[in-house]
Amino acid sequence: MLTDDTKLKNQVDIYISMRKYNQAIDVLKEMLSNNPNNCRYLYLMGFCHHMIDKDEAALMYCYESLKNDSTGDSHYLLGIIYKKLSELDKSKEHYLECLRINPLEASALSSLALIMLEAGNKKEALKYLKKAEEIDPLDITVLRDIFEFHTTRKNKKYQKEALQKFLENSQNEFDKLVALGVYNLSNNRFLKARDYFRQAYVLNPTDKTMLGFLEKSSRPSQWLLIPLIPLAKTKRPGIVLLMGLVALMIIANTPIIKGAFTILYYSYISYIVYIAFVGLLLDFIEKHIRKK
Repeated sequence: MLTDDTKLKNQVDIYISMRKYNQAIDVLKEMLSNNPNNCRYLYLMGFCHHMIDKDEAALMYCYESLKNDSTGDSHYLLGIIYKKLSELDKSKEHYLECLRINPLEASALSSLALIMLEAGNKKEALKYLKKAEEIDPLDITVLRDIFEFHTTRKNKKYQKEALQKFLENSQNEFDKLVALGVYNLSNNRFLKARDYFRQAYVLNPTDKTMLGFLEKSSRPSQWLLIPLIPLAKTKRPGIVLLMGLVALMIIANTPIIKGAFTILYYSYISYIVYIAFVGLLLDFIEKHIRKK
C-alpha cells in the first residue's frame, strides 16, 4: 500500500509530465510543509517555477535546495536559468559544478557546449558536444542541443540530420513542433515555420517563447503591409481612397498645380494597384502555399 508521501510524489510527477506546473507547485507546498528541508522537493519547486517563468522564485528554491544538499540537478537547473537571463558566466559556473558532481552528465555537457558557442569559443563547444554524444547519443537534451548548435552555426546538412534524429527519439509533440518551426524559420520557410509554431502554441499557450517565434515567422508579410499602415489607421479606408480620387480631379483642373498631376496620378494608381496586389498575394498564400 502506497504511503501518503509516495502518493503525493506520484501526483507531482504526473502534473509535471502534463505541464501542469501550478498544480504541481500546490502539491509540493503540501509536501514541504511536512518536510521543509527536503532538497529534492525544493529542487522540484524551483523547476516548476522556472517552467512558468517565475525565475526569481526558481533561483530562491534552487539555492535553498543547495543549502541542504549539493546536488547536480540544482546546479544544472541554475545553469539553465542563468543562461535564460543571459548571465553566461554564472550559467557556465553551475554547469561545471554539476559536472564536478557528476562528470558523466551528458545534458550538462551539451548545455555547456552551447554556452561556449555563445561566448565565441567554437573549439571548446565542439569538444563538450562530442563528449556528450559519446556518453549518451540518444539523450533528448543532447539531441536538441546538437540541433541548436548546427542551427546557430548555419550548418544546413548537419542541422537537417540533427533534426531528423531529434524527431525520431523525442516523445514530446510540443518540442517536436518547436524544432520543426525553428528549422523552417532558419531556412527562410516562414509560412511553414509559422504553421508549426501555431500548432505548438495550441498545445502550450502558456509558453511565452511561442509568441516570439510567431512574431519572427510573420515578419515577411509584415513588410508587405507597411505601405498600408496609414490607410489601415483610418476608420473608413474606402472613403479615404475616394477622397484621394476627388483631390486628383481638382488638381487636374487647377492651372497652378496642374504640372504635378501626372506624378500624383500615377503614384495614386500605383498605390491602389499595390493594395490589390498585396490582398491577392496574401489570399493566394493562405489558400495554396500554407496547405503544402
